[in-house]
Amino acid sequence: MSTHLPGAAQEIAERALALSRADHTTVVVDELASADLRWACNGVTLLSSNQDRSVTIVSVVGRGQHGAAGVVHRRGAGPDELAELAAVVDDADRRHPHARDATAPPPARRDGDRDLPPERAAPEVLDATIDGLSGAFRRGARDGLEHHGYASHRHTTTYLASSSGLRLRHAGAAGHLDAQLRSADGTMSSWAGTGTTDFGDVAVAGLDDELRRRLHADLPLIEVPAGRHDTVLSPACMADLMLHLYWSAEVERAAAGGSPLGASGRPRLGERLAPPGLSLRSDPHDPVLRCAPFTVARESGAAGSVFDNGVPLAPTRWIDDGMLRALPGSRRAAGAAGVPATGPVDNLILDGPAASAAGPDPAAGIERGLLVTSLWYIRDVDPSRLLVTGVSRDGVHVVEDGRVVGRAANLRFEESSLEVLARAVAVGPARRTVGREGGPSLPRTVMPSLRVPDFRWTATSDAV
Repeated sequence: MSTHLPGAAQEIAERALALSRADHTTVVVDELASADLRWACNGVTLLSSNQDRSVTIVSVVGRGQHGAAGVVHRRGAGPDELAELAAVVDDADRRHPHARDATAPPPARRDGDRDLPPERAAPEVLDATIDGLSGAFRRGARDGLEHHGYASHRHTTTYLASSSGLRLRHAGAAGHLDAQLRSADGTMSSWAGTGTTDFGDVAVAGLDDELRRRLHADLPLIEVPAGRHDTVLSPACMADLMLHLYWSAEVERAAAGGSPLGASGRPRLGERLAPPGLSLRSDPHDPVLRCAPFTVARESGAAGSVFDNGVPLAPTRWIDDGMLRALPGSRRAAGAAGVPATGPVDNLILDGPAASAAGPDPAAGIERGLLVTSLWYIRDVDPSRLLVTGVSRDGVHVVEDGRVVGRAANLRFEESSLEVLARAVAVGPARRTVGREGGPSLPRTVMPSLRVPDFRWTATSDAV
Protein backbone atom coordinates (compact mmCIF):
# COMPACT_ATOMS: atom_id res chain seq x y z
CA MET A 1 0.00 0.00 0.00
CA SER A 2 1.28 3.49 -0.78
CA THR A 3 -0.05 6.76 0.63
CA HIS A 4 -0.06 9.96 -1.42
CA LEU A 5 1.75 12.66 0.54
CA PRO A 6 1.13 16.17 -0.83
CA GLY A 7 3.57 18.98 -0.11
CA ALA A 8 7.30 18.82 0.58
CA ALA A 9 8.29 18.10 4.18
CA GLN A 10 10.28 21.33 4.39
CA GLU A 11 7.25 23.34 3.20
CA ILE A 12 5.03 21.60 5.76
CA ALA A 13 7.43 22.58 8.55
CA GLU A 14 7.76 26.20 7.44
CA ARG A 15 4.02 26.66 7.06
CA ALA A 16 3.34 25.18 10.51
CA LEU A 17 5.87 27.60 12.03
CA ALA A 18 4.21 30.55 10.29
CA LEU A 19 0.76 29.54 11.55
CA SER A 20 1.78 29.17 15.21
CA ARG A 21 1.01 32.00 17.64
CA ALA A 22 3.21 30.62 20.44
CA ASP A 23 6.38 32.14 21.90
CA HIS A 24 8.39 29.24 20.49
CA THR A 25 7.47 26.43 18.12
CA THR A 26 9.23 23.29 16.94
CA VAL A 27 7.99 21.17 14.05
CA VAL A 28 9.13 17.62 13.34
CA VAL A 29 8.15 16.06 10.02
CA ASP A 30 8.92 12.36 9.56
CA GLU A 31 8.79 10.81 6.09
CA LEU A 32 8.63 7.03 6.48
CA ALA A 33 9.03 4.27 3.92
CA SER A 34 8.46 0.82 5.39
CA ALA A 35 8.40 -2.81 4.29
CA ASP A 36 7.24 -5.84 6.27
CA LEU A 37 7.44 -9.57 5.64
CA ARG A 38 5.98 -12.41 7.71
CA TRP A 39 6.11 -16.15 7.27
CA ALA A 40 4.72 -19.21 9.06
CA CYS A 41 4.63 -22.96 8.44
CA ASN A 42 7.07 -22.66 5.52
CA GLY A 43 5.14 -20.03 3.63
CA VAL A 44 4.97 -16.25 3.30
CA THR A 45 1.84 -14.90 5.01
CA LEU A 46 2.35 -11.14 4.58
CA LEU A 47 4.31 -8.82 2.33
CA SER A 48 3.51 -5.12 2.53
CA SER A 49 5.08 -1.73 1.91
CA ASN A 50 3.94 1.74 2.83
CA GLN A 51 4.86 5.39 2.66
CA ASP A 52 3.65 7.63 5.43
CA ARG A 53 4.18 11.04 6.98
CA SER A 54 3.76 12.22 10.53
CA VAL A 55 3.85 15.80 11.76
CA THR A 56 4.58 16.79 15.36
CA ILE A 57 4.13 20.38 16.50
CA VAL A 58 5.49 21.52 19.86
CA SER A 59 4.11 24.90 20.90
CA VAL A 60 5.61 26.74 23.90
CA VAL A 61 4.15 29.71 25.78
CA GLY A 62 6.49 31.40 28.26
CA ARG A 63 10.24 31.66 28.40
CA GLY A 64 13.02 29.48 29.76
CA GLN A 65 12.03 27.40 32.77
CA HIS A 66 8.62 29.07 32.89
CA GLY A 67 7.45 27.61 29.59
CA ALA A 68 4.31 25.55 29.09
CA ALA A 69 4.17 23.18 26.13
CA GLY A 70 1.41 21.76 24.01
CA VAL A 71 2.10 18.89 21.63
CA VAL A 72 0.04 17.54 18.74
CA HIS A 73 1.00 14.58 16.58
CA ARG A 74 -0.79 13.60 13.39
CA ARG A 75 -0.12 10.87 10.84
CA GLY A 76 -0.57 11.64 7.19
CA ALA A 77 -0.90 15.38 7.75
CA GLY A 78 -0.79 17.58 4.67
CA PRO A 79 -0.77 21.35 4.08
CA ASP A 80 -4.54 21.68 4.43
CA GLU A 81 -4.54 20.34 7.98
CA LEU A 82 -1.80 22.53 9.39
CA ALA A 83 -4.00 25.47 10.42
CA GLU A 84 -6.18 23.14 12.46
CA LEU A 85 -3.17 21.44 14.07
CA ALA A 86 -1.51 24.75 14.93
CA ALA A 87 -4.71 26.05 16.52
CA VAL A 88 -5.13 22.88 18.57
CA VAL A 89 -1.58 22.89 19.89
CA ASP A 90 -1.52 26.63 20.60
CA ASP A 91 -4.69 26.27 22.64
CA ALA A 92 -3.26 23.28 24.50
CA ASP A 93 -0.11 25.04 25.69
CA ARG A 94 -2.12 27.92 27.13
CA ARG A 95 -4.14 25.50 29.26
CA HIS A 96 -1.10 23.64 30.63
CA PRO A 97 0.90 24.66 33.72
CA HIS A 98 4.61 25.35 33.48
CA ALA A 99 6.37 22.19 32.32
CA ARG A 100 8.79 20.43 34.68
CA ASP A 101 11.23 19.96 31.80
CA ALA A 102 10.99 23.52 30.43
CA THR A 103 14.21 25.21 29.38
CA ALA A 104 15.47 27.63 26.75
CA PRO A 105 15.49 26.45 23.12
CA PRO A 106 18.82 25.41 21.59
CA PRO A 107 20.56 27.99 19.39
CA ALA A 108 20.02 28.28 15.65
CA ARG A 109 21.76 25.75 13.42
CA ARG A 110 21.24 24.59 9.85
CA ASP A 111 22.22 21.34 8.13
CA GLY A 112 23.76 21.60 4.69
CA ASP A 113 21.47 18.85 3.36
CA ARG A 114 18.31 20.31 4.89
CA ASP A 115 16.81 21.08 1.45
CA LEU A 116 17.26 17.57 0.07
CA PRO A 117 14.15 15.43 -0.51
CA PRO A 118 13.38 12.37 1.63
CA GLU A 119 15.41 9.26 0.98
CA ARG A 120 13.53 6.08 0.08
CA ALA A 121 14.59 2.49 0.51
CA ALA A 122 14.87 0.46 -2.67
CA PRO A 123 11.52 -1.24 -3.42
CA GLU A 124 13.31 -4.58 -3.60
CA VAL A 125 14.84 -4.27 -0.09
CA LEU A 126 13.32 -7.62 0.98
CA ASP A 127 13.53 -9.45 -2.36
CA ALA A 128 16.74 -11.33 -1.58
CA THR A 129 15.34 -12.33 1.81
CA ILE A 130 12.22 -13.73 0.14
CA ASP A 131 14.32 -15.67 -2.38
CA GLY A 132 16.44 -17.11 0.41
CA LEU A 133 13.39 -18.10 2.42
CA SER A 134 12.00 -20.05 -0.53
CA GLY A 135 14.96 -22.41 -0.36
CA ALA A 136 14.72 -22.66 3.44
CA PHE A 137 11.03 -23.49 3.18
CA ARG A 138 11.73 -26.35 0.75
CA ARG A 139 14.42 -27.77 3.03
CA GLY A 140 12.12 -27.47 6.01
CA ALA A 141 9.21 -29.25 4.33
CA ARG A 142 11.56 -32.04 3.26
CA ASP A 143 12.95 -32.51 6.79
CA GLY A 144 9.77 -32.09 8.84
CA LEU A 145 10.70 -28.62 10.09
CA GLU A 146 8.67 -25.40 10.04
CA HIS A 147 9.97 -21.87 9.57
CA HIS A 148 8.21 -18.95 11.29
CA GLY A 149 9.28 -15.32 11.57
CA TYR A 150 9.20 -11.79 10.30
CA ALA A 151 11.41 -9.11 8.79
CA SER A 152 10.84 -5.38 9.04
CA HIS A 153 12.54 -2.40 7.42
CA ARG A 154 12.08 1.31 8.16
CA HIS A 155 13.66 4.19 6.24
CA THR A 156 12.92 7.51 7.92
CA THR A 157 13.87 11.02 6.87
CA THR A 158 13.29 13.51 9.68
CA TYR A 159 13.06 17.27 9.20
CA LEU A 160 13.21 19.45 12.31
CA ALA A 161 12.53 23.21 12.22
CA SER A 162 12.06 25.72 15.01
CA SER A 163 11.17 29.37 15.37
CA SER A 164 14.59 29.95 16.96
CA GLY A 165 16.34 29.02 13.71
CA LEU A 166 16.91 25.26 13.75
CA ARG A 167 16.74 23.66 10.31
CA LEU A 168 17.91 20.04 10.58
CA ARG A 169 17.55 16.84 8.57
CA HIS A 170 18.50 13.23 9.16
CA ALA A 171 17.91 10.24 6.91
CA GLY A 172 18.47 6.76 8.25
CA ALA A 173 17.41 3.16 7.82
CA ALA A 174 17.11 0.22 10.17
CA GLY A 175 15.67 -3.25 9.95
CA HIS A 176 15.59 -6.48 11.86
CA LEU A 177 14.83 -10.13 11.26
CA ASP A 178 13.35 -12.62 13.73
CA ALA A 179 13.41 -16.28 12.67
CA GLN A 180 12.22 -19.44 14.40
CA LEU A 181 12.61 -23.07 13.35
CA ARG A 182 10.33 -25.70 14.91
CA SER A 183 9.89 -29.43 14.55
CA ALA A 184 6.50 -30.31 13.09
CA ASP A 185 5.45 -31.94 16.40
CA GLY A 186 6.39 -28.81 18.36
CA THR A 187 8.85 -30.57 20.66
CA MET A 188 11.98 -28.70 19.46
CA SER A 189 12.58 -25.12 18.44
CA SER A 190 15.41 -22.67 17.81
CA TRP A 191 15.65 -18.95 17.18
CA ALA A 192 17.98 -16.46 15.54
CA GLY A 193 17.70 -12.74 14.93
CA THR A 194 19.75 -9.89 13.59
CA GLY A 195 19.67 -6.17 13.05
CA THR A 196 20.52 -4.73 9.65
CA THR A 197 20.60 -1.50 7.70
CA ASP A 198 19.38 -2.67 4.29
CA PHE A 199 19.23 -6.52 4.45
CA GLY A 200 22.23 -6.69 2.12
CA ASP A 201 24.17 -8.42 4.90
CA VAL A 202 21.44 -10.97 5.72
CA ALA A 203 22.17 -14.40 4.21
CA VAL A 204 19.09 -16.56 4.72
CA ALA A 205 20.89 -19.79 3.79
CA GLY A 206 23.43 -19.17 6.54
CA LEU A 207 20.64 -18.25 8.94
CA ASP A 208 18.87 -21.52 8.14
CA ASP A 209 22.07 -23.45 8.83
CA GLU A 210 22.44 -21.64 12.17
CA LEU A 211 18.84 -22.40 13.14
CA ARG A 212 19.38 -26.08 12.38
CA ARG A 213 22.60 -26.16 14.35
CA ARG A 214 20.90 -24.53 17.33
CA LEU A 215 18.08 -27.05 17.20
CA HIS A 216 20.46 -29.79 18.45
CA ALA A 217 17.91 -32.37 17.31
CA ASP A 218 20.28 -35.27 17.93
CA LEU A 219 20.85 -34.41 21.59
CA PRO A 220 18.75 -35.61 24.55
CA LEU A 221 16.38 -33.50 26.62
CA ILE A 222 17.98 -33.01 30.05
CA GLU A 223 16.06 -31.89 33.11
CA VAL A 224 17.53 -28.74 34.65
CA PRO A 225 16.21 -27.68 38.08
CA ALA A 226 15.64 -24.09 39.16
CA GLY A 227 18.59 -22.46 40.87
CA ARG A 228 21.73 -20.51 40.11
CA HIS A 229 23.54 -21.89 37.09
CA ASP A 230 26.71 -20.92 35.26
CA THR A 231 25.09 -19.32 32.22
CA VAL A 232 26.26 -17.91 28.91
CA LEU A 233 23.82 -15.34 27.57
CA SER A 234 23.85 -14.86 23.80
CA PRO A 235 24.30 -11.40 22.21
CA ALA A 236 20.52 -11.26 21.71
CA CYS A 237 19.95 -11.91 25.43
CA MET A 238 22.44 -9.21 26.30
CA ALA A 239 20.74 -6.76 23.95
CA ASP A 240 17.45 -7.16 25.80
CA LEU A 241 19.03 -6.85 29.25
CA MET A 242 21.22 -3.88 28.31
CA LEU A 243 18.27 -2.12 26.66
CA HIS A 244 16.38 -2.50 29.94
CA LEU A 245 19.35 -1.02 31.78
CA TYR A 246 19.65 1.83 29.27
CA TRP A 247 15.95 2.66 29.27
CA SER A 248 15.92 2.60 33.08
CA ALA A 249 18.97 4.84 33.49
CA GLU A 250 17.28 8.26 33.37
CA VAL A 251 19.24 10.89 35.25
CA GLU A 252 16.15 12.23 37.05
CA ARG A 253 15.24 8.78 38.34
CA ALA A 254 18.79 8.09 39.50
CA ALA A 255 19.03 11.45 41.28
CA ALA A 256 15.77 10.72 43.10
CA GLY A 257 17.09 7.37 44.35
CA GLY A 258 14.68 5.42 42.16
CA SER A 259 17.38 3.15 40.76
CA PRO A 260 20.74 1.72 41.86
CA LEU A 261 22.39 4.26 39.54
CA GLY A 262 21.89 6.96 42.15
CA ALA A 263 22.51 7.31 45.88
CA SER A 264 22.11 10.03 48.52
CA GLY A 265 20.26 12.30 46.12
CA ARG A 266 22.81 12.21 43.30
CA PRO A 267 23.75 10.01 40.33
CA ARG A 268 26.67 7.67 41.00
CA LEU A 269 28.87 9.10 38.27
CA GLY A 270 32.48 8.03 38.71
CA GLU A 271 31.62 4.91 40.70
CA ARG A 272 32.40 1.36 39.61
CA LEU A 273 29.37 -0.63 38.50
CA ALA A 274 30.94 -3.36 36.34
CA PRO A 275 34.25 -5.21 35.94
CA PRO A 276 37.17 -3.27 34.43
CA GLY A 277 37.18 -3.35 30.66
CA LEU A 278 33.43 -3.44 30.16
CA SER A 279 31.94 -0.40 28.43
CA LEU A 280 28.36 0.45 27.48
CA ARG A 281 28.20 3.24 24.94
CA SER A 282 26.24 4.95 22.16
CA ASP A 283 27.48 6.74 19.07
CA PRO A 284 25.19 8.47 16.55
CA HIS A 285 28.07 8.53 14.03
CA ASP A 286 28.91 4.81 14.24
CA PRO A 287 29.36 3.67 10.62
CA VAL A 288 27.18 0.56 11.13
CA LEU A 289 24.63 1.83 13.67
CA ARG A 290 24.33 5.43 12.43
CA CYS A 291 21.31 7.30 13.83
CA ALA A 292 20.10 10.90 14.32
CA PRO A 293 22.93 13.11 15.68
CA PHE A 294 20.45 15.45 17.37
CA THR A 295 17.55 15.00 19.79
CA VAL A 296 14.19 14.25 18.21
CA ALA A 297 11.52 14.15 20.94
CA ARG A 298 7.91 13.81 19.85
CA GLU A 299 6.79 13.81 23.48
CA SER A 300 8.36 14.44 26.87
CA GLY A 301 9.26 11.48 29.03
CA ALA A 302 11.68 10.29 31.67
CA ALA A 303 14.67 10.22 29.30
CA GLY A 304 13.83 13.00 26.85
CA SER A 305 12.10 16.36 26.51
CA VAL A 306 10.36 18.22 23.69
CA PHE A 307 12.26 21.31 24.88
CA ASP A 308 15.50 19.57 23.81
CA ASN A 309 14.54 19.05 20.17
CA GLY A 310 17.56 19.78 18.01
CA VAL A 311 20.19 19.52 20.78
CA PRO A 312 23.33 17.88 19.28
CA LEU A 313 24.18 14.33 20.35
CA ALA A 314 27.74 13.07 20.65
CA PRO A 315 29.41 9.68 21.18
CA THR A 316 28.77 8.87 24.83
CA ARG A 317 30.20 6.24 27.16
CA TRP A 318 27.51 5.51 29.73
CA ILE A 319 29.75 2.97 31.45
CA ASP A 320 33.46 3.25 30.66
CA ASP A 321 35.92 0.60 31.85
CA GLY A 322 33.31 -0.45 34.39
CA MET A 323 32.76 3.09 35.75
CA LEU A 324 29.48 5.00 35.44
CA ARG A 325 30.22 8.11 33.36
CA ALA A 326 26.89 9.45 32.08
CA LEU A 327 23.13 9.01 32.28
CA PRO A 328 20.56 9.88 29.62
CA GLY A 329 18.08 12.64 30.34
CA SER A 330 16.85 16.12 29.55
CA ARG A 331 18.91 19.29 30.01
CA ARG A 332 16.56 20.39 32.79
CA ALA A 333 16.88 17.10 34.71
CA ALA A 334 20.65 17.02 34.32
CA GLY A 335 20.94 20.60 35.54
CA ALA A 336 18.83 19.82 38.59
CA ALA A 337 21.07 16.82 39.36
CA GLY A 338 24.24 18.84 38.86
CA VAL A 339 25.63 16.63 36.10
CA PRO A 340 26.37 17.22 32.40
CA ALA A 341 23.39 16.80 30.09
CA THR A 342 23.59 13.79 27.76
CA GLY A 343 20.59 13.10 25.57
CA PRO A 344 19.58 9.53 24.70
CA VAL A 345 21.05 8.13 21.48
CA ASP A 346 19.22 5.58 19.34
CA ASN A 347 21.85 2.83 19.42
CA LEU A 348 23.67 0.80 22.08
CA ILE A 349 27.02 -1.01 22.10
CA LEU A 350 28.50 -3.25 24.80
CA ASP A 351 32.14 -4.20 24.45
CA GLY A 352 35.06 -5.33 26.54
CA PRO A 353 38.69 -6.48 26.37
CA ALA A 354 37.80 -10.04 25.39
CA ALA A 355 35.45 -9.00 22.57
CA SER A 356 38.12 -9.49 19.91
CA ALA A 357 40.30 -12.04 21.69
CA ALA A 358 37.68 -14.61 22.71
CA GLY A 359 37.08 -17.66 20.57
CA PRO A 360 33.86 -18.06 18.60
CA ASP A 361 32.45 -20.71 20.95
CA PRO A 362 30.83 -18.96 23.95
CA ALA A 363 30.50 -22.24 25.84
CA ALA A 364 34.24 -22.80 25.98
CA GLY A 365 35.54 -23.03 29.54
CA ILE A 366 32.25 -23.97 31.19
CA GLU A 367 32.48 -27.11 33.30
CA ARG A 368 28.72 -27.45 33.64
CA GLY A 369 26.16 -24.81 32.81
CA LEU A 370 23.71 -23.40 30.30
CA LEU A 371 23.91 -21.64 26.96
CA VAL A 372 20.79 -19.50 26.37
CA THR A 373 19.71 -18.23 22.96
CA SER A 374 17.03 -15.64 23.70
CA LEU A 375 14.85 -14.12 26.41
CA TRP A 376 11.18 -13.18 26.26
CA TYR A 377 8.40 -11.44 28.20
CA ILE A 378 10.82 -9.34 30.26
CA ARG A 379 8.94 -7.34 32.89
CA ASP A 380 9.88 -5.15 35.84
CA VAL A 381 9.76 -6.68 39.32
CA ASP A 382 11.50 -3.99 41.39
CA PRO A 383 12.54 -0.87 39.44
CA SER A 384 14.55 0.43 42.39
CA ARG A 385 16.90 -2.53 41.90
CA LEU A 386 16.45 -2.82 38.11
CA LEU A 387 15.11 -6.29 38.88
CA VAL A 388 13.26 -8.01 36.04
CA THR A 389 11.68 -11.36 35.35
CA GLY A 390 11.24 -13.21 32.10
CA VAL A 391 11.65 -16.56 30.39
CA SER A 392 14.13 -18.20 28.07
CA ARG A 393 12.74 -19.16 24.69
CA ASP A 394 13.67 -21.43 21.78
CA GLY A 395 17.00 -22.71 22.94
CA VAL A 396 18.39 -23.61 26.35
CA HIS A 397 21.42 -25.85 25.88
CA VAL A 398 23.17 -27.88 28.57
CA VAL A 399 26.96 -27.52 28.51
CA GLU A 400 29.52 -29.86 30.04
CA ASP A 401 33.29 -29.35 29.74
CA GLY A 402 32.79 -26.64 27.15
CA ARG A 403 30.57 -28.77 24.89
CA VAL A 404 26.80 -28.74 24.33
CA VAL A 405 25.54 -32.16 25.46
CA GLY A 406 21.77 -31.69 25.57
CA ARG A 407 18.66 -29.57 25.40
CA ALA A 408 16.67 -28.27 28.38
CA ALA A 409 13.16 -26.98 28.89
CA ASN A 410 12.71 -23.24 29.09
CA LEU A 411 13.29 -21.55 32.43
CA ARG A 412 11.98 -18.45 34.17
CA PHE A 413 14.57 -16.03 35.55
CA GLU A 414 14.71 -13.14 37.98
CA GLU A 415 17.75 -10.88 37.76
CA SER A 416 18.86 -7.27 37.88
CA SER A 417 20.01 -6.02 34.48
CA LEU A 418 22.75 -4.05 36.26
CA GLU A 419 23.85 -6.98 38.44
CA VAL A 420 24.16 -9.22 35.38
CA LEU A 421 26.74 -6.78 34.05
CA ALA A 422 28.43 -6.46 37.45
CA ARG A 423 28.87 -10.24 37.84
CA ALA A 424 30.14 -10.94 34.34
CA VAL A 425 33.33 -12.99 34.24
CA ALA A 426 33.87 -13.40 30.50
CA VAL A 427 32.89 -11.60 27.33
CA GLY A 428 32.61 -13.19 23.91
CA PRO A 429 33.03 -11.61 20.46
CA ALA A 430 30.85 -8.55 19.92
CA ARG A 431 28.59 -8.57 16.87
CA ARG A 432 25.52 -6.86 15.53
CA THR A 433 22.42 -8.42 17.01
CA VAL A 434 18.88 -7.62 18.02
CA GLY A 435 17.01 -8.12 21.27
CA ARG A 436 14.15 -10.51 20.74
CA GLU A 437 11.81 -8.32 22.78
CA GLY A 438 13.46 -4.91 22.50
CA GLY A 439 14.62 -5.22 18.89
CA PRO A 440 11.53 -3.70 17.27
CA SER A 441 12.02 -0.57 19.41
CA LEU A 442 15.80 -0.31 19.02
CA PRO A 443 17.34 -2.63 16.41
CA ARG A 444 20.72 -0.83 16.35
CA THR A 445 22.67 -2.88 18.90
CA VAL A 446 26.09 -4.53 19.02
CA MET A 447 26.60 -6.99 21.87
CA PRO A 448 28.91 -9.83 22.94
CA SER A 449 27.87 -13.05 24.60
CA LEU A 450 28.40 -12.77 28.35
CA ARG A 451 29.00 -15.39 31.02
CA VAL A 452 27.35 -15.02 34.44
CA PRO A 453 28.48 -17.81 36.82
CA ASP A 454 25.43 -17.60 39.10
CA PHE A 455 22.52 -16.52 36.92
CA ARG A 456 19.26 -17.00 38.86
CA TRP A 457 16.70 -19.30 37.27
CA THR A 458 13.59 -19.45 39.45
CA ALA A 459 11.41 -22.13 37.82
CA THR A 460 10.94 -24.30 34.78
CA SER A 461 8.54 -22.91 32.20
CA ASP A 462 6.04 -24.33 29.74
CA ALA A 463 6.79 -21.48 27.33
CA VAL A 464 7.85 -22.49 23.81
